[in-house]
Amino acid sequence: EAAHAPNLDTLAARSICGLSTPIAPGVTPGSGPGHVSLFGYDPLAYEVGRGVLEALGIGFELQHNDVAARGNFCTVDEDGVITDRRAGRIPTKKGAELCALLSQIELEGVQTFIQPVKEYRFVLVLRGEGLSPELPDTDPQEIGARPLPATAEAPQAQHTADLVNQWI
Repeated sequence: EAAHAPNLDTLAARSICGLSTPIAPGVTPGSGPGHVSLFGYDPLAYEVGRGVLEALGIGFELQHNDVAARGNFCTVDEDGVITDRRAGRIPTKKGAELCALLSQIELEGVQTFIQPVKEYRFVLVLRGEGLSPELPDTDPQEIGARPLPATAEAPQAQHTADLVNQWI
């Protein structure tokens, strides 16, 4: 408050002071479109998911045929029901150990890369021919539910959905 910041003061006087409409009035974007919008791109013209943002954020070099998904480690009970959507917010070191274990999973016809991001977050990258990113989230967004199966949102995504379900 006491700093002399004439340029910031002028900018603040002419701005919307933290309010923005990243997609359209009344539309709450997911974090992928929200981030794209904050970087000045039209999220309706540039559909970029969280997996791509996570991969790029850790310096993972994506290739043209890659499909990237952001994942959260979660805690499930003996019946596979989610009891904690963020696995107790495990430390990044533990997340890296879990990613090393998951990196041993092999899927026929594709390469898999599992990289830790931060704490309970990781990125899964599938690399191969005939993959499609047209899959919805598998997180049910609630405690007490089972993870949702990966489903194809378009016919060309069925192979990718099958691979994701095998991996999970």
